[in-house]
Amino acid sequence: MRWIKKIPKQLWFIRLVSWCMSLYIRFVFKTNIWQRQNWHILQTCWKERKPFIICFWHNRSMMQMCFWESDISFHMLNSPHRDGQLFAHTIGYFGLKTIAGSTSKRGTEALREILSALKKGHCVGLTPDGPRGPRFVASEGIVQIAKLSGMDIVPCASATTRRKVWNSWDRFIVALPFGRGAMVIGEPIKPPQSKEELEAVRQLVEKRLQDVTDQADALCGHAPLR
Repeated sequence: MRWIKKIPKQLWFIRLVSWCMSLYIRFVFKTNIWQRQNWHILQTCWKERKPFIICFWHNRSMMQMCFWESDISFHMLNSPHRDGQLFAHTIGYFGLKTIAGSTSKRGTEALREILSALKKGHCVGLTPDGPRGPRFVASEGIVQIAKLSGMDIVPCASATTRRKVWNSWDRFIVALPFGRGAMVIGEPIKPPQSKEELEAVRQLVEKRLQDVTDQADALCGHAPLR
């Protein structure tokens, strides 16, 4: 029965599972009534067609792909491991692209691809506490990317009234259908101009991202998740 253990590693199986996941995500999106706060921030960014970095906590990854309403190309950094392949194929069904890399694997290559994408006028999505945590702690990486590229960081968060919170390191949230949802956008954060500003901007990203996340949860009747 060894062949059974090999099935999850097969490309056809990954594509099948990711297709099913994309259908479920679309179903959840369509069957929830969504409230959008500060949506004008994204609309302004799209209208000006200036590339930017959008960020959200790792546990809020599920529904983010449904809210990209621009023809500007969007690239999401994801893990190069098997779970990352599943994510890459899933968001591909939404017309989005991925850049494979993490601090432990393909870090340098991923950084080059991110900077290249931003230089070409594309937008990039990052989870500053991913892929391994600590949960809700923004790494310096996103701030370094902002400094090197000169691009603003836009924090965002989504929440739904009906959900399942997994007992994983990031407390991953699975949104459920037939409820209400909220999408909250934070004010853009300017990139640091010097090395001395890196930590201050990192703390600002962490605080503002947690603020919009708590706000999205409050709109859906949930206490802050820690």
